Amino acid sequence: MAENTNDDDVAASWVEGLTGDWSLLEELSSPIMRVWHSHDGQWLTRQESEARLSESGPGSPAPSFRQVRTLLTETGFVVQASLEDLAGRGRTHIVQICTVTDGRVTSCEEYIAPETEL
Repeated sequence: MAENTNDDDVAASWVEGLTGDWSLLEELSSPIMRVWHSHDGQWLTRQESEARLSESGPGSPAPSFRQVRTLLTETGFVVQASLEDLAGRGRTHIVQICTVTDGRVTSCEEYIAPETEL
């Protein structure tokens, strides 16, 4: 990723990665990226996060991100989306708060919640 890439370009490419080309996420992720998930409250290194993804098994389908939208922030961007049928649980909402440094995502905080009737 070029150093002159702006956060808007990074956000647009991140969404493209989430919605189809997962290899883009690897390209956009800094080697020092840290990932946090709301379901376990743990910070993981990029390598630990990638290892967890591979534990879901080869050939496991990637989640289907829908209604994806982004909002730029002073330090990066926020992604909001719905996931269809995540592990057979119906629709799930996801919010990612991504920090960008020099055109790469250095942290991603991921909040996940099932869709429910209020």
